[in-house]
Amino acid sequence: MTKKLLLISMMLISILGCSDEPKELSRVSIGKVITATVINTSWNESMKTQITTEKAVCTITGCPLVMIGNDAYIVTYDDKRRYIGWSSGTLYRIPY
Repeated sequence: MTKKLLLISMMLISILGCSDEPKELSRVSIGKVITATVINTSWNESMKTQITTEKAVCTITGCPLVMIGNDAYIVTYDDKRRYIGWSSGTLYRIPY
């Protein structure tokens, strides 16, 4: 009986107590997207896109689908990572 109880409690701790997902600290609106421009990079560097909004300019890695005029926001997590997102719900990491 004791072994069963110990096993059940260990399973509950592992299921409920181990959340690796970071917690969202803030979600700040940065206005509507004005432009999205692909930045020239060297041959061995990933493609980068500069997104200009009413309140901020962000550079991200990759070439996302961005609709001009959509509301954009920046999400900050407790592990200090920041992401930019818009109404599609997709988040793109801001590298610095």
